[in-house]
Amino acid sequence: MSNKDNALEFAMALDKARLQKEDDIAEKVQEIAMDAFGMIIKRTPVDTGRLRSNWVASNTTPNTAKFEQVVNPQTRINNAATVISQYDPKKDTSIIIQNNMEYAKFIEFGTSRMAAQPMIAPTMNVINHKYRDVLV
Repeated sequence: MSNKDNALEFAMALDKARLQKEDDIAEKVQEIAMDAFGMIIKRTPVDTGRLRSNWVASNTTPNTAKFEQVVNPQTRINNAATVISQYDPKKDTSIIIQNNMEYAKFIEFGTSRMAAQPMIAPTMNVINHKYRDVLV
């Protein structure tokens, strides 16, 4: 085998390894996003259920949907799983987890009359600790 053939074979092996790493990274991003989404849902306080029912996930572009109907939290988790599983790092810049209820920020951060009931901050602390070896 010539040096040129060896170089071509080496380049092809490198490219294959790079593609495998990209797939591994995408899978880890999806795993972390699903873990975070599930934790946020579980940490969301329930009065009417509307706040918990309005967590959504999207890839790259925020989802502006607002849901009036209260649904089982597993429905939102399943919807998020579908969206997150479609994450493609070649075209998506991020996975976005958001809640479009106007009062979500008051629940998260509190007000002068109401104590905070954080959902996102403690979740991110757990995620940062749990995946600290990955999130470098």
